[in-house]
Amino acid sequence: MKKLITAVTLLALMLMVLCQSSMAEDAFHELIARINNPDNPVRYTIATLEYSIMDPPADFVPNFPEFFADATLTPADLSETPEGSYTVLAFPDDGVRFDFFPGEEFGKYVRQVNDDGTEQLFTITLSNPDMASAGNIMSAESDYLAGVKGFVEPIEAILPEEGWVLDSVYGQAWMDDRAKLEVFLEDADNYKVLISWGGSALETAEWTYACDYDPETQTLNARHVIYDTIVYDDSGNETRTNVYEKETSAVFSLNDSGKVVITNAGEETLEGKTFERVPGTN
Repeated sequence: MKKLITAVTLLALMLMVLCQSSMAEDAFHELIARINNPDNPVRYTIATLEYSIMDPPADFVPNFPEFFADATLTPADLSETPEGSYTVLAFPDDGVRFDFFPGEEFGKYVRQVNDDGTEQLFTITLSNPDMASAGNIMSAESDYLAGVKGFVEPIEAILPEEGWVLDSVYGQAWMDDRAKLEVFLEDADNYKVLISWGGSALETAEWTYACDYDPETQTLNARHVIYDTIVYDDSGNETRTNVYEKETSAVFSLNDSGKVVITNAGEETLEGKTFERVPGTN
């Protein structure tokens, strides 16, 4: 009888833990879903040791709610909690915060801390395996918010005196069949290379590369890429779906034939493509 009581007690404890974990995951998703929902808004802040607590402006639209929408939270032992700095996503009116740890290894962890001091550690699994870790996503989001609020000095990008990059910044577009390549200069992110590939009249694929310009080689060296697909309905309304977001070592340069080529594309669809100048400007 004693063994039976013990087994029943253990089973009850396991069910209680599973129930608490499920409730925590539901609370996480409910709060995340309300961030960009004007009909059911929620107050939140983002904080790091570097920037302290930041209240997002009313028109700030973060990306992480979309990335975390289908994430799975699995309970982990608190002893696995990483040491060091982290990004805090807090919901002051709801009495809870979530700590995200940077890096690919520790970026899989998120710690829930309640106002009563109780804590729970989870591993967070994103629906897209090619996505950066949750911790790195939140770290990038805090940097972006800090820039919006004026805490970070904009990066001064190097503007070439001549060459294909300068021409592209001032509107020169490049084509390879249905794929179009354009270059933009942005204060905070240096250069962006946008490749748009129309699969049909109603479907488009887009790769957006964040790049640095190397004046010695006259190349754009990418460090980050976002891949989206866009589907248009009959009224012209678009539905954008993120396929992946990750680090990259792609390089854009001009070959001897005067065409823009990509090396280290890391994307089979783009490997080997050469883009020719479009007459005139876009």
